[in-house]
Amino acid sequence: MKKLFLAYLVRFLIGAIALGIGIWYVSSSIDDSPITYTSMDSFLRSIGAPDGNIGSANGCFLCVYIKDLFDVLNDAAESFWATILDNLWLLMVIGFGIFFVLHTIKYFYTAMTDTVSAIGGKIGDGASGGSGGSSKSSNASSSSSNGGASSSGKSSSGDSGGTNSSAVGGFAPGGGTSSTKPDRYKYAQLEWLAVNGGAHFLTNNRPTDATGIKIKFNQSVSGDQSVVWLELLKNKWFGVHVAGALFLPFNEDWSAGDVGVNVATNSDYEVSINYMNDRKRYVNGVSRLDITNTLNYPSAAVIRLFDNSGTHSAKFHGRVYYMKITEGKSLVTDMVPARIIVEGEPKGAIGMYDLVSHEFHTNIDGGEITAGPIVGYLEKIQGS
Repeated sequence: MKKLFLAYLVRFLIGAIALGIGIWYVSSSIDDSPITYTSMDSFLRSIGAPDGNIGSANGCFLCVYIKDLFDVLNDAAESFWATILDNLWLLMVIGFGIFFVLHTIKYFYTAMTDTVSAIGGKIGDGASGGSGGSSKSSNASSSSSNGGASSSGKSSSGDSGGTNSSAVGGFAPGGGTSSTKPDRYKYAQLEWLAVNGGAHFLTNNRPTDATGIKIKFNQSVSGDQSVVWLELLKNKWFGVHVAGALFLPFNEDWSAGDVGVNVATNSDYEVSINYMNDRKRYVNGVSRLDITNTLNYPSAAVIRLFDNSGTHSAKFHGRVYYMKITEGKSLVTDMVPARIIVEGEPKGAIGMYDLVSHEFHTNIDGGEITAGPIVGYLEKIQGS
C-alpha cells in the first residue's frame, strides 16, 4: 500500500512539473519570446503573425483571449512553484512528521504483538510445568524423609529438611530451577546444613597472607565452638571461633581476634576475614577490626570447616549456609550445602559442594548432619 501511494505521488509531481514547464514555455513564446521551430514559424506566418506574436494575428478574434488565458496560466504556474519552493521546508517537516507517526505506530503495534505472544507462551509453559511440579514435590518429600547415610556418619532430615524445590521458586546459584527434574542432576543444593557437634569438612586451600574467607552460620547451642579453625603454629590461629564472643584471628593468638561482638544463638551471622585481600574483618557487613599483621609462612594443613582438633577448639552445633575462600582478588572455593541424589552414588549423603572446582566434600568425622530445604540442583548429568 505504501509503495503504491509513493508511486502515484511521484507520477503526480512529474506531471505537475511537466505541465508547469509547458505552460511557461508556451506563454513565454507568445510574449516576446518566439518559438524557433520551423513548423511553428510557418504556422504563425500563415495566420498573419510574422513577428511570432499570436496576439497580432490578423482576423483572429480569439487570439487576444488566448493570449490572456496563457498569461493567467503562466502567472498561476509561477505562483504555484514559487509557493512550493518558498515553503519547501514546511513540506519536508510535514512529510517527516507523517513518516515518523506511521513508523512509530507500526513499531508499537509489532512490540505489543510480540509481547502478547510471549506472555501467552510463558503462561502455557507455567501451566504445564505446574502439574509436573506437584509430582516432583511428592518425590522430593519422600526422598528427603528417607535421608540416607553419609560417607562417614549418618544424616537425617530436619523439620524443614528435604523440602522440595517447588517451595523455593526461582533459580539456584548452581543453575537448577524449581521446575527442573531432579533425576537429571547429581546433587540437590540445600539452603543450609546443620551439624550437632560431629562434622568436619576439609577444603583444598592452605592459608597464605593473601587468603580470605567469608562464611554465614547460625549457632544453635551456646558455648565454646569452632566454625572455621586452623592452628598455624603454637598460639597462631586462623579462622572463626565462638566463645560467647566472636573471635576472627589472622595468624595471631585467638584472643587477639576479638571483634567485640557477642554471638546470640539461633541468629544468622555473616563474617569475613581478609576477604578479597581487603585486610579487614567484617561481621554482618560492618567493619570490626583491621588486619595489621601478616601470614608469611606456608601452612602444612588445609582450611577446615567445623574443625574440632587442637587447643582452643570445640565441636560446632548449628547451621552453615556457605563458605567462600579467596586468594588475592580471586574466588578459589565456593562451598554450598548439597545432597547426592543420583543413583550409583551414596544417595542421600549430605556434604559441601564446591561451585568452583565442582567437587563434593563429605564429612570425615562421625556425627549427625541435617539437610535444609532444597533450593536448586547442581551438575547436570550428561545426556539428560
